[in-house]
Amino acid sequence: MITIYDLLLVFAILLALGLLITLILIHSIRERQKKRSEQIFGEPKAKVKQKSPNAILGLLNNGSKAFFKLFKMIDKMIPYPQGEVEKKIERDLALASKPFGMDAKGYTKLKVFCALAFFFILFMIAARNNNTTYYYYAIGFALAGYFYPNFFLSNILMIRKQKISRQIPDAMDFISLCLAAGMNFQLAIEEYIKRNDNLLAEEFSIFSNELQVGIPRIDGFEHMLARNESPELKNFLSSVIQSERLGTPLRPVITNQAVELRGKRKQMVEKAIASAPVKMLFPLILFILPAMLMMVLGSVLLPSSQGAKGITFTTHNFYFYQVTPSVRVLVNGTESPLIHVKKIMNPDKTTFSIATDVGRLTSFDQEEYMINFFLEHSNLSDAWFGRVDLPDNVQVFLKIDFISTTKPPKSQTRIAILRYIQFEVEPLKKEITDVTNRNIMLRGKLSPEVRLDVDLNGKKVLLKSRDKDTGEFLCQEDFLISGTNTVRFVLTEKSGLNHEIIKYIIYRGIDVTASFAEGETTLKDMAKLVGIASPGTKVLLLKWSETAKKYVTIKEIEMGENRNFDVDLVLDLGVNTFYLYVKKEDESRGPSQVLRITRKLSE
Repeated sequence: MITIYDLLLVFAILLALGLLITLILIHSIRERQKKRSEQIFGEPKAKVKQKSPNAILGLLNNGSKAFFKLFKMIDKMIPYPQGEVEKKIERDLALASKPFGMDAKGYTKLKVFCALAFFFILFMIAARNNNTTYYYYAIGFALAGYFYPNFFLSNILMIRKQKISRQIPDAMDFISLCLAAGMNFQLAIEEYIKRNDNLLAEEFSIFSNELQVGIPRIDGFEHMLARNESPELKNFLSSVIQSERLGTPLRPVITNQAVELRGKRKQMVEKAIASAPVKMLFPLILFILPAMLMMVLGSVLLPSSQGAKGITFTTHNFYFYQVTPSVRVLVNGTESPLIHVKKIMNPDKTTFSIATDVGRLTSFDQEEYMINFFLEHSNLSDAWFGRVDLPDNVQVFLKIDFISTTKPPKSQTRIAILRYIQFEVEPLKKEITDVTNRNIMLRGKLSPEVRLDVDLNGKKVLLKSRDKDTGEFLCQEDFLISGTNTVRFVLTEKSGLNHEIIKYIIYRGIDVTASFAEGETTLKDMAKLVGIASPGTKVLLLKWSETAKKYVTIKEIEMGENRNFDVDLVLDLGVNTFYLYVKKEDESRGPSQVLRITRKLSE
């Protein structure tokens, strides 16, 4: 139940968020007005480099500016740093390129605001939980917020120190090379500044500016030494300052420093390479090793897929098992009746029919199953069977016990796991179907959760429609070739089990196909056309005439029992277009084909 306290707490949170957003908007509006006035009145505008990638601290910085402009009393209560502490903060901020344009005072305001914001977040949680422990957490969270900007600034300075340490060896090589070319130290420094845009170039730029305003070179080196904490740069500056005081040439000092720094950098790289395996140990154990164990031991930990291989995927809604006459059969503990099927030869002595005297067959599919059984076992004249009717698209576990009537009785057990998938397709009722229409459109019904893939003579046939509820499907129209056509259906269930059904269609129609033996281009004035056509038909070959602007018959080929034909054709220069079609004795036409070949004078 929602209490008044809960409503007040939600209202306080929304009010605080609204106040913070309002303060940020007011501050941004004032900043835009200030920039606009600078553009109108031509006042100088300082461009501050925003190098911080910390978006959270940037948002907190804007919030602190707006907060302390609104609550000026809190601003007066803050003990701002003074003396050496203030100078150190200003120095660190200057080295960090003045993130967010802060000075020592703004940096202190940001720390106080972070502490208040972090404290307020956990204080609201503590007030809702009525647990005094959370108030201590809120104080610790406030301390973390106060020192969060320190962590941010120290991280920037550490990255800066590392970058300068990586840049100093190349800089020493460059300066040493300039000195060897005849430049003095000042010109070498200026040349390095021109050719590089990095932190070390900025430091050398400050040093060069100090020399130009009259500061002694030793003092400029000492100022650079005070501004930086890179050990490599400090070592170099100390050596240069000592050389300046003793009056020794700078070139040997800088050359020796370059050699030494290159050696140190090589050692650092070797150290980093040596420590890489140790650093990789934590992510390896935490992330990579568990994944490898899951992959390697997956076959043991996960359920075995071997059980799925024992499932019989069938498109018959029945299961027949052959038995001996003197046996009792128990299917899952219940006695099952038997069926006695006989093969009866027809008067022509080449075909047979089937009949039952014990039990009966209940469908045409069962009769077809028995006919195929006796075709495969031609030496049998009768057989005994047991039958189990299967439900649609349900996995059935059968424990079949065979018990003999002899004394003592003997028993045998067979385990069968079956899944019946309903599948019907028109016009393919039998394995071999005769048709007289060249166009064919397959339609049928399949259990809804089973995927269907169809191909005709090795070419994929696309599904035109599939009803998700009833499972009825319709394939796109396709064409048959003369003779036997192979239709392959692949049924795939969710578990990955698949069942392949192959049907054959005999098309009694006519067909023709041909191609040039020379290919699409030739240099000869003759070309051989090679093709096949249905026996007992006439193949007509026509050529396009540019003069008459129509096709002109140039050849008629009477097909006998042999399906193959070839004919030599005279070619004109350029593109030759031929039209080929086939027709029966009753003048009914079959398929046609357009052929083109180009005759060239030279390659």
